[in-house]
Amino acid sequence: VAGGGGSPAAGGDGGATADANGNHATGDADGNVTGADTDGGDHAANGGNAAGDGAAAAVDEEQLITRSGRVSKPPSRLGFAILGEDNPDPITIQQARAGPHAAEWEKSISAEMSSLFQKGTFEVRDKPSDARLLPVKWVFKRKFDAFGNLEKFKSRLVAKGFRQREGLDYDEVYAPVSKHTTLRMFLAFAAANDLEIKQVDIASAFLNGDLDKEMWAALPPGFEEVYPGKALYLRKAIYGLKQAPKIWWDNLSSSLEQHGFRPSIADPCLFIHNSADGLVLLLVYVDDMLIAGSPVQVKDTIVFLLSAYESRDMGDARSFLGMAIQRNRGSRTISLSQAEYTRKLVERFDYADAKHRDVPLSMSVTLTRQGEPLDVNNRYAELVGAMLYLSSCTRPDISQAVGALSRYTAGPTKAHWAAALGVLRYLKGTMRLGLQYGPSESQPVTQLQLTGYCDADWGGEKDDSFKSTTGYAFLVNGCAVSWQSRLQQTVARSTTEAEYQAMSAIVSEALWLRKLMSELQPLSGPTVIKSDS
Repeated sequence: VAGGGGSPAAGGDGGATADANGNHATGDADGNVTGADTDGGDHAANGGNAAGDGAAAAVDEEQLITRSGRVSKPPSRLGFAILGEDNPDPITIQQARAGPHAAEWEKSISAEMSSLFQKGTFEVRDKPSDARLLPVKWVFKRKFDAFGNLEKFKSRLVAKGFRQREGLDYDEVYAPVSKHTTLRMFLAFAAANDLEIKQVDIASAFLNGDLDKEMWAALPPGFEEVYPGKALYLRKAIYGLKQAPKIWWDNLSSSLEQHGFRPSIADPCLFIHNSADGLVLLLVYVDDMLIAGSPVQVKDTIVFLLSAYESRDMGDARSFLGMAIQRNRGSRTISLSQAEYTRKLVERFDYADAKHRDVPLSMSVTLTRQGEPLDVNNRYAELVGAMLYLSSCTRPDISQAVGALSRYTAGPTKAHWAAALGVLRYLKGTMRLGLQYGPSESQPVTQLQLTGYCDADWGGEKDDSFKSTTGYAFLVNGCAVSWQSRLQQTVARSTTEAEYQAMSAIVSEALWLRKLMSELQPLSGPTVIKSDS
């Protein structure tokens, strides 16, 4: 694992999207990844929203109505869940019961139903004649750790939240999730101060909150004959309900604050407890938690969580959000990498035997919209989406290349495909590359030294706008914690203007990072930002 940063990320105009378990993140118009969720069914908050096929049109009574002529094809499964899978997870309960892992899935289904009944999630009642029943479905997922080891078979009963009606079935829905930058700063601080890091997983987290509206749901598939003529009267927020994430978040944050934690001003998913015994940090990503502090403080926090919620003490942190965490206590370093994710990505595209290349994207390559288009059933968005997640977590060295490629997901050409495969060849030879945090040689071992670097091209986008690209990276004690490269919002009329826009972007991020760092330790001085402008 290599310490330090690498090239800043590069912007794009695409919408290629994916997270570590095949859930959709969003690549916005500048190639930035947002909204990624990394725990499959465990983090499925609302079951998705239904979307129409096109614009509505008025139709004459005598006009012939025909089916759409659009080509229908199943969506690409992006990210970790699809990489190297010979036996995909079942979609229906019938598939689960008829497949090669029928016994494991049956046991998982029974465990899920038992848990739902024990928690008082719902009551089986006679179906009211006037009740509107919300449909439910099973979601099946085999869970693997960041090293590719099978952890468990997970069955989740999920409501089809897209059928809910705003104002009647739910009101507020927002719940925050922690930023990847916060995770990296968390690890950098723990490494510099040699803190213990433990992990806790909350079982069936969303079931800890009570509903504030009357709701009925249909029986789970496979249980209609067990409870004929019955329906489910919901008491708690089952997975898939639009308000479920917010209800869980309100419950958890209230419990933590009552126990002496306070949310960070910079990131509300980082909870901080200051006492005479020192600092305790608790980082939350929905139902996964990392706890850092002294051994006694960490143990006390775990005891509190185990008493407050049905949860599992997972011991030393080894895997978080699909990223492997490895620690060397002798050198006081913590490494963050995605070697297994990368290996499965390379194998998925049959590039295990491909020749390694030394750089992600050659500087001599100029990407434009011109060229021979790929076949309509191409896998370009699938590949770029999977690499976008990788670049946003642990691989700033590919962010510039992947961001540039993401601009062309709507209409890729053969030249774009060749360039994307070139990045894959680079990844094939650098699977173990990642981030390594530790003390700085120029600072006391407990101090964090933040340094920023920024640059901009001028008019690098050649297709229409000739917009410039901003790139920056922040290093803590020599290793990257934050990076970005994106198209600037306006067309710069000179190199000077492009550089000033880049400086504006990095200063904005610097202010946020300093706010976050100030809650962990006193700031020792100004943050140095280096630029060639």
